[in-house]
Amino acid sequence: MTVGNQPSPIGRPAAARGARPGEPRRPALRSPAPGRGPGRSRGSRILLAALVVVVLLAGLGYAGYRQAVGDPEAGAEVSSAGYTVTVPDGWSAAPPGAAPVTVYGVPFTPLAQAPGYPCRDASFARATVAGAQVAVPPGVGVEQAASAFARGAGEALYAGSAPQVAVGPPAPRDGGGSQVEATVRTDGLGGCRATEATVLVVAEPRVTAGDGSTGAALLVVGGDTRGGPPAPEPLTRDTLLGITGTARAAGS
Repeated sequence: MTVGNQPSPIGRPAAARGARPGEPRRPALRSPAPGRGPGRSRGSRILLAALVVVVLLAGLGYAGYRQAVGDPEAGAEVSSAGYTVTVPDGWSAAPPGAAPVTVYGVPFTPLAQAPGYPCRDASFARATVAGAQVAVPPGVGVEQAASAFARGAGEALYAGSAPQVAVGPPAPRDGGGSQVEATVRTDGLGGCRATEATVLVVAEPRVTAGDGSTGAALLVVGGDTRGGPPAPEPLTRDTLLGITGTARAAGS
């Protein structure tokens, strides 16, 4: 079964674009305003260009961490790729070898998924949770990275169904970091896909490197809230938003 409500492989990864060597200045960064329609994706891609090359932390030697998500009493706990995620009852760990959720060329490791369903020779999950560790260059805020990845995650999770992503403003999190909620609307793909979904990106700074870049833990929670087949039923927005929690250092 595929994760992220899309058949495997998940879309076609977009190349991360970087500033040219010696370029004197980067473009101004603006968080996209909600509700402006499909043209807003260009602003996020400008932001991603300003991120230079979003690099996996493993290549930079940043310290690892464990991500605790949700209320430990609320459901099942699954662990993968340095994360510990608590998800609602009935969800499961992502199957071994599940295709990554590729956002702007960065592979997010699938961690857990809600119940799925087959449709037209493909399989879909009602929701997925995935994580990555990235480096955010100097001068770019973690909240800006969260906004950009919220749009990209919505487009990746619902690729093939003409997703329109409206990104809300970044909100601070207790203890540091930022979270961004996005609403995705699709064409439904003939009843196979949700017509509306919620995507949440949580970004927490972990380490600041000598060059001023910030190591950040990014977690994506995305799931159907309306449309698709009658069973399994879509999820509620509150269920999806309730999965997020507090990051803790490795070994704690």
